[in-house]
Amino acid sequence: MLNEMIIGERIVSARKQANLSQADLAARVNMSPQMVSKWERGESIPDIIMLKHLSEVLSVEVNYFIDGTGGRRLAEPDIEEKDEKTEKQKRNIFRMGDFANMDFAGINLKDKKFDFSNLKKCNFEKADLSGNSFKCSNISKCTFDGADLKNSIFNMSDAEGSTFNGADMRGVIIKKADFKNTDFNKADLTGAAISASDFKNTVFEDTILKDVYFNVSTFKKATFKNVTFKNTVFRYCSLKNVFFENCKTDKMSLNFLKTCKVDLSKVTVLDE
Repeated sequence: MLNEMIIGERIVSARKQANLSQADLAARVNMSPQMVSKWERGESIPDIIMLKHLSEVLSVEVNYFIDGTGGRRLAEPDIEEKDEKTEKQKRNIFRMGDFANMDFAGINLKDKKFDFSNLKKCNFEKADLSGNSFKCSNISKCTFDGADLKNSIFNMSDAEGSTFNGADMRGVIIKKADFKNTDFNKADLTGAAISASDFKNTVFEDTILKDVYFNVSTFKKATFKNVTFKNTVFRYCSLKNVFFENCKTDKMSLNFLKTCKVDLSKVTVLDE
């Protein structure tokens, strides 16, 4: 036999856990607040159909009212888990795929993972690629001109022959990547962190290099034209046969360039 007082106490507990008032609960089950109050005081008891309705509204199992089991709130965690899974699926939609020669120009692809994918010769011109991950990806001969690449990560990727002209690359992280024969004309690399990467024959023209950290990277025969180095670090980098044209540097960057034993005769030191 069902105990009215115990069921009433469990309705109170589940209602409070759901952050509902008696009036809120009454409205959701199409009853009066007075009836809900009677249930909770043990003066009346809902029938089995109403108990099922209450369990759905309060996100508990019917057995919770009868024997106290199944009292865990189900709806909200399940919805959150489902949403999280859906977001993860959306983020991984381009992971481990073959998308060579595809046209993504102008598309919003924010916060996506292109890890382990073949993206050779893809067109990403003016696409929103901010927050993306390119891990072990083939992005060679791609067009990233004018793309938004803020805070993206290039880890062990092949970007040889690609163009990043006018791209917003603020805060990017580049690690163990191949960027040979690439163009960064008018790209913004402010705050970028770059390590163990190869920029042989790469062109940096009118590129913004402010607060950039280059570590253990190679720039053999690279070209820096109309570039101003501001708080830019070259640590353990190889700048063999690098060509400078109309470049300027602050004293901080100058000191690091000197450690690379490079010819700085055509680089002007800024007054500070």
